[in-house]
Amino acid sequence: MGGLLYKDFVSVKGKFNIGLIAIFTILFLILRVQFPGTADTKGFIVENDAREMVNILDTFFLMGEITVLLMGCYFINAWCSKIVMSDEKNRIRGYLSSMPFSKRSYVASKYIFIGIVAYVILSVYLVWHVIDLAFTRPGHMMEVSYLGAGFSLTGISLMVFVAALELPLYFLLGKGKARLVEVGFMMLLGFLALGFLMFGDLNLISNFNILVLIDWANAHEFELMLLSTLSPVIVVLIYYASYRVTAHFYLRKEEANE
Repeated sequence: MGGLLYKDFVSVKGKFNIGLIAIFTILFLILRVQFPGTADTKGFIVENDAREMVNILDTFFLMGEITVLLMGCYFINAWCSKIVMSDEKNRIRGYLSSMPFSKRSYVASKYIFIGIVAYVILSVYLVWHVIDLAFTRPGHMMEVSYLGAGFSLTGISLMVFVAALELPLYFLLGKGKARLVEVGFMMLLGFLALGFLMFGDLNLISNFNILVLIDWANAHEFELMLLSTLSPVIVVLIYYASYRVTAHFYLRKEEANE
């Protein structure tokens, strides 16, 4: 199993990506220490809608923190295809079938690898969150940062749920058909978004206010905490069920080909 995980690690250029993450994390730490969100930073203090003095640097570094989470979600999605299809592209799957491990272990290694990636991404995001929060001025910007951290686990859980749907497609249908299903789903979402823009109430977008969202989150703190607690448990169960289904049908598919 360790060899299979390392092979996937190499296929996504793991060493390069870890080095890149380390460099950007150190750079983020240095910049945050050099440019803290204090009240006496000249030229960076503005007044927001709540008539609160806000340091623009807090906003800038918060965007960096959020970008890490969004990029991490992208990598979870992209690497679902990468780790499965690289074996097929390089004709490794046939070679692996002769090795002394079961096909079920082969499928399990892909699921475990994506699970490890999700855990690492969440950990990196929390490190950036702690660094950013340590130098953020108390106020609404700090509350926004807390709000983002509160939804981070749910967001990563959502991407793991998407992975639970994608991995079976790539294992059982192949790259072409799996991409066709994904494109069809994205087109459906695009049509729904277009329908909302044409016939929906656009005031929901134009009147959006982050302060209202913060007040709503404070008023529903227990519900959000419950969501953050239960969503990973539910997603893990769905993820495990996806593995069992994929392994079952993948074994039948390979047996039929033999």
